[in-house]
Amino acid sequence: MYSSGADTLNFSTGGTQRMSIASSGDVSVVGNMAVSGTFTGADISGTRISIVSFLAPSTIDTWNVLDANGAIGLTTSPLAMGNDQTSPVIGVKAMPQLWAGGTQLIGFEAATTVSAFGKTVTDSIGFHAKTPTVSMGTLTNAYGLYVDSITGATNNWAVYTADTTPSYFGGEVSVVGNLKIGTQTTRATGTSRGQLAQGSTYIQTTNANVTIDWSKGNIQELASFVCDGAKTITFSNAKDGAAYTLLLTGAVAHSGTCLFAGGTFKASGGNIAPTASKDVLFRFAVINTTIIYNMVDNLQ
Repeated sequence: MYSSGADTLNFSTGGTQRMSIASSGDVSVVGNMAVSGTFTGADISGTRISIVSFLAPSTIDTWNVLDANGAIGLTTSPLAMGNDQTSPVIGVKAMPQLWAGGTQLIGFEAATTVSAFGKTVTDSIGFHAKTPTVSMGTLTNAYGLYVDSITGATNNWAVYTADTTPSYFGGEVSVVGNLKIGTQTTRATGTSRGQLAQGSTYIQTTNANVTIDWSKGNIQELASFVCDGAKTITFSNAKDGAAYTLLLTGAVAHSGTCLFAGGTFKASGGNIAPTASKDVLFRFAVINTTIIYNMVDNLQ
């Protein structure tokens, strides 16, 4: 089909427009579009494909409300059936190429735009990895983000954040190798010039048997607790290889030894009662299930 005029060419079925070809060369499709095969025809350099999903208002005063699926710009669902597969099934694959000098090659870029007319948008998420759906069979490993070994450049980074914006990890973080803190130069030289913050001091106030949950912070304060050789301080979530600090503060002087539970506690000279001071500092080092500690009392 060919049109030599400057008009837009529209295609419709059942009285509903399905596709439009503008005189500029732009093509718009309403509904689902299935594409198969490989294009090997004319040179299409300089062209691009834009996929836009926009929820238009039904009237000037009433806006449609999104269902649970939201507004989706692009959905892919490749399906492999039959025999077991040894190759990956990939939803979206980007392979940009640059055959000249340049500044950047970006495989995937996400940028959101908020135009809420004065209203509030709760979150802007550049990349959201969701929990996989396992309806039948067994899934061995699930990764929210998996990075292959990155090589081939002068400087190689698996994950790189460009400024001082903080990062948050809700669960445990495992590091295989050295943990370097500081700058890019720090990484290259292997010298740590930064500091590892252990979180704000967590404070409890009690003069009864108490549990110290070290997941709340490596440095904690126990206010109003008086060591008397009877009440017990029990450790929880103390990790092998970690160091902890506990400060006892109050207005009443200690009258006996400080009793600890939740591990095998050892101190130089055994568990010695603090002097008649009110503030006492303990430092602990966890080695397997043994907890070595020392005490500094008579703080002025």
